[in-house]
Amino acid sequence: MLLAEVRVPGLSHKAGKLADALILLALAWVLFIGCVHKFPVRLSSESFQGYGIKGIFRDDFPFSISSKTPDLGTAIPPAREGCSVKILPYGPENFALRAELMKSARSYIYLQNYIFANDSTGQASAGIFKEKIGQGVAVYLIVDGYNKLGNLHRELYKQMVQNGVKIAGFEPKYMSFLNQNYVPTTRELNMRYHEKYLIVDGVFGITGGTNIGDSYAGVGAKPGTELRDQDVLVTGAVVEDMERAFEENFGGLKLLESSRPVFLKRNKTRLESAFKGRRDIGIQVPEGISFTDQDVRVRLIRSRPRYEESYIYQAYLYLIQQAQKGIIIENSYYIPDKDLNDAILNAARRGVEVTMIVDVGKARDKLQMQPIIIRHYYLPLVEAGVKVYEWQSTLRGEGELHSKVSVFDGQVSVIGSYNFDPRCKYLNSEDVVVIDSEKTAAALTDYIFQNDLIRSELVSLEKAKANRYPKEITKFIRLTWALMVKDYW
Repeated sequence: MLLAEVRVPGLSHKAGKLADALILLALAWVLFIGCVHKFPVRLSSESFQGYGIKGIFRDDFPFSISSKTPDLGTAIPPAREGCSVKILPYGPENFALRAELMKSARSYIYLQNYIFANDSTGQASAGIFKEKIGQGVAVYLIVDGYNKLGNLHRELYKQMVQNGVKIAGFEPKYMSFLNQNYVPTTRELNMRYHEKYLIVDGVFGITGGTNIGDSYAGVGAKPGTELRDQDVLVTGAVVEDMERAFEENFGGLKLLESSRPVFLKRNKTRLESAFKGRRDIGIQVPEGISFTDQDVRVRLIRSRPRYEESYIYQAYLYLIQQAQKGIIIENSYYIPDKDLNDAILNAARRGVEVTMIVDVGKARDKLQMQPIIIRHYYLPLVEAGVKVYEWQSTLRGEGELHSKVSVFDGQVSVIGSYNFDPRCKYLNSEDVVVIDSEKTAAALTDYIFQNDLIRSELVSLEKAKANRYPKEITKFIRLTWALMVKDYW
């Protein structure tokens, strides 16, 4: 039974709802306090103002470096020249291309996802893995341990291991209690691996917001559960950066697992340290793949709060501050901190045309806290001149918005796994690619304006005012609670 369904005896329905809210408020404080360590984000790009938005591609961009970053080369590698980029459609076409690329593999496949569901889409991917392993292709998989904990989903993981897939991370973090000399903190228990990569033979790389499941593939999913997401396919040297990121994640998770007492290890063999050879196997681009743009600069940027990194956040803040003409932000969440929100407000006030599309349907948020807090931010944005659009398809039962994409001045695009919320800033490992390409920016802009805006509704000043501080007492208490715990869930 949901907490929201608890009723206090002897109270009227309205009073009961109020009591529910107060109970939730108290429980939230008990459960979440102390779960997030808000490490300081020191920004050093203020003195780097003369280069405009393309300053983000410079090797000497002044990121504020965390002393805990183990290897800057895998966290913020330099921009790579000569890359090719393809903006991918979402749904069936995306997964058809993924399948084609994986079936073309001759050496190895790397896949990291937040979710790998045991449904028709997950089973199809597992089937490709089995087929390719039979052909001598190595398959490595990372999946976040807290997702799909049920036996149905874990059976698929077990089958993949039996078929030869090398998997890391599908055990939840609480299993770390079994490791020698290591007990996770409450903050670590709340962390997630949210990066997303598909890498084939070191030649093709895909990143974005898409997970492995029917809702993302748009096939076999329940009505209203399909997701609008955004991925990008890249080739060139940036794929090597994605590879190193994956290998670092995989190796770190396996190293943690290997620290267990022998009788608790899933796999008692020694940890493999050598990955398959790469890039010298004559891979050809599968027929039918046409790139959005070629010979462009692409930079991979990662943030891992377990190392107190905020590199993606710093990049976004810089791009917003430097934009002169237009900013487009399409993101599933908008729960910003003060600096990020102020940067967007200041951009609008200096004449930059700012367009935002956010989703407040959040069917998976059973307590509906995220919608009420997202709407809380509307009024200052609308008053500053930001055009805020609410994604309507979720409210109409047609599926959520899950993409995380931005465009700056029609020149620079950012695509990846990063949401504009505290979890991505303080808890989740994330990745984005920053692309220097007017053609790519134009393709994203055209798609968003022609396809996504028509599924969204412009937020009026009146609606923004009504949602700033709701007059209904239960909604007001929900908002108060949401503001208190927004950094923790």
